[in-house]
Amino acid sequence: MAIAQARDLLAVSTRASREVDPGTALSTLLLCLFELRESDRTITDAMTRCSPPWSDVDLDRFDADVDLVIDRARVAGIVSDDFDRRDVLSLTIMVGAVADGLQTTDSDAPQRASTLLLRGVFG
Repeated sequence: MAIAQARDLLAVSTRASREVDPGTALSTLLLCLFELRESDRTITDAMTRCSPPWSDVDLDRFDADVDLVIDRARVAGIVSDDFDRRDVLSLTIMVGAVADGLQTTDSDAPQRASTLLLRGVFG
């Protein structure tokens, strides 16, 4: 399963890094990661490679793509200078927590949380 999830992460980061507009690239990255997390609780483990089998999966390309998207957003003035990959992880975890906690009572909760978080990121 780790290989399939790594492929999913790489597909997201590659898609986002190929977007020409920095805002679109960051939105694409975040929304796609949020969607992955809604359906797969372990995707954040993959993003941090905190335990086996993730520690054995090479996700350097994912990290490089995410850093590129963030750097471009910084240069464009979309995010603050201290916004980094850790913030992407935190936002993904936040949406996941909403999905886990409210999905049975409010199926729109993850999408609403995603929208709210993006408003905060983009001001």
